[in-house]
Amino acid sequence: MADALLGLSWQIQLAVASGYAAYLLCYVGIRAKHSTVDVTFLSLIFGLIASASLYIAQQHMNVVAAGATAFFLTCGCGLLWRRFFRSLLRKLLRKWNVSWSDDSPTTLALMLSETHSSLSQISIQLEDGSWLICNDLQSFKKSPFGPCLIGQDGDMAIYLTHTISKDGVEREVKNVKDADYGDRITFVPASKIKMINFRHING
Repeated sequence: MADALLGLSWQIQLAVASGYAAYLLCYVGIRAKHSTVDVTFLSLIFGLIASASLYIAQQHMNVVAAGATAFFLTCGCGLLWRRFFRSLLRKLLRKWNVSWSDDSPTTLALMLSETHSSLSQISIQLEDGSWLICNDLQSFKKSPFGPCLIGQDGDMAIYLTHTISKDGVEREVKNVKDADYGDRITFVPASKIKMINFRHING
């Protein structure tokens, strides 16, 4: 297949590469259940944008500049779809009672792909009834993995600031931030998690 693609004209290669790059940007984190057909046709849709952009750009600039313009414009369209138009389409479908679901692989993936609100707090209840809490995610925005990491299968890594035992005793975790050793992050496997609470702030 690679040899066949390399045998195509550079314009078609550019459209395919741009379309796939835009697809990756648009569906990052929520493409786990996409089939080969999904990937192919979603990439082709963005590839049409690349082809149209290249056709117009070649009339006003040299080949290299036109190719770069088409590529980055296509990627920008992917980002715009993910940032604004995907959620707008979902809202319209709900408003018109067409569908109350979408193609996100899980509810967790859908929650995490909604970028109009920022996560502000996470509370994780473990199987034994105890809680792990990051009270203020925003304070870890500049941390190496900040403010948190959440896998598609539900495993998590948070900067643990508070715990509540199964008996209801709350404790503040000291030295999460350390000037010499950096910020301490805690990994929580999905198999140990019973429930997750999120808080969001607009913006």
